[in-house]
Amino acid sequence: MYVTAYERYALDAFDTNAIDYLLKPVRPSLLEKCIRKMLYQEGLVLEALEKSKSRSDRLVLTDGSESRILQSPHICFIEGIGRYRRIHLNSAGVDEHRMATIVSDTTLDDFESRLPAWLFLRIHRSYIVNLNHVIALSTENRRQFAKLSELGIKVPVSRSKVPTLRRIL
Repeated sequence: MYVTAYERYALDAFDTNAIDYLLKPVRPSLLEKCIRKMLYQEGLVLEALEKSKSRSDRLVLTDGSESRILQSPHICFIEGIGRYRRIHLNSAGVDEHRMATIVSDTTLDDFESRLPAWLFLRIHRSYIVNLNHVIALSTENRRQFAKLSELGIKVPVSRSKVPTLRRIL
């Protein structure tokens, strides 16, 4: 929330995801309305955090004839490839499982619902990334890419997810 005597800064304030912009002198009814918005939004955030805490840090994946128990922090990113998903592991995951990737038929929607929301973000219809591994957001030929620290590769970011990823970074 911004409170100022200058209305010319309102657009800049909303670019920073401001909840509201109040001009001085502030009317008590508008201030009350703004505070209600803030409390409502805080309630939504707390609710989302509670849901994400209830999600497990462990996943059981079927890789061909084997079932593997995978710690979610060991995932660098998940890539959709046709009917299957390729889970790219970070160095700790590679050390534990003795492989860099695991192929699974679990859908990206299932991964998205099972992984902690505070740690993973679906940045593209075919990619979910571990936010701890995203080190940069770059633009090439008007397309956005997330650069991942662990593997040094770039993953495409859909236009609709760019503002969310920028806010998180």
